[in-house]
Amino acid sequence: EKYANVTKTIFVCFFYSALFPASYFYGAVSLAVIYFTDKFLLLRSWGALPKLGDQVANMSRQIFFPASLVALCIMSEFYYSAYPFDNLCTTEMTVTENSPYLVGDSSSSIPLTSIANGTLLEGATASVTEGDTVYQFCSQNFLEDVGSLLNVFYEDEKEWMSEAQEAITYIFGISCLAVGVVMLAIWLGLNAKTKLQKAVFGGFQSTRRESFASFAVQESIRAYVPQVKLNQFAYPLLACDIRNMDTSNIGWDDPLRPHQYYNMAVDVDFLRESIKGEVSAGGAGPRSL
Repeated sequence: EKYANVTKTIFVCFFYSALFPASYFYGAVSLAVIYFTDKFLLLRSWGALPKLGDQVANMSRQIFFPASLVALCIMSEFYYSAYPFDNLCTTEMTVTENSPYLVGDSSSSIPLTSIANGTLLEGATASVTEGDTVYQFCSQNFLEDVGSLLNVFYEDEKEWMSEAQEAITYIFGISCLAVGVVMLAIWLGLNAKTKLQKAVFGGFQSTRRESFASFAVQESIRAYVPQVKLNQFAYPLLACDIRNMDTSNIGWDDPLRPHQYYNMAVDVDFLRESIKGEVSAGGAGPRSL
């Protein structure tokens, strides 16, 4: 649910960013609220979540977020190219006195009909005056034609665009293609790398069921403790400071002496203090050094 909310917010922000640039601000505020709210609830209110793994996170990172970037490029190009969204293109013709829309005068009003079903729109008229420019229908929706995605296949049919509009639309088209190719290459590369690693090195799969128990409660597991084995001593010397360590992780016990007796760190402290003349000779453990 949380990944769905974040992905939905990012996708909607990118989808309408060309029409509503402030969506970046509102999207950032929304994500910040989600982050701090969920952080507070996670640390203060929520209980332990089920062990779901990282499949959802990987899917969002590898599929949905790149798809949002592609949607950003495509929809930005669409909105900039389709402006002013009226599906009208100018022609070289003008309304003359012989035009069928003029009825005995230099201007007249004609009723408007619905494009959807061809019925008359009640109370809707258009004023036609002699000398007006004649417009014709032209589709401004390049999404209906995948081949015109780069906006280079219908250059002769985009009369409604200004030069600046054509330039920015072309830039968005090239950027859209580049982003799509890069995202596809990254996705294919990651999948190929994963499959190659599995084919060459194989994969680990446990034959036992996970118990999700912490390390501290595992009595049969020992921690790694650096040790030096010498024939002069019945037990290994400990090559680390164990004063703050749980001695049950060492792996052996001397029934006559404590583990601190075999701690080489004590020898280091003893030698340092002896050199300074702060203590007299005598040891707390074996003088292994």
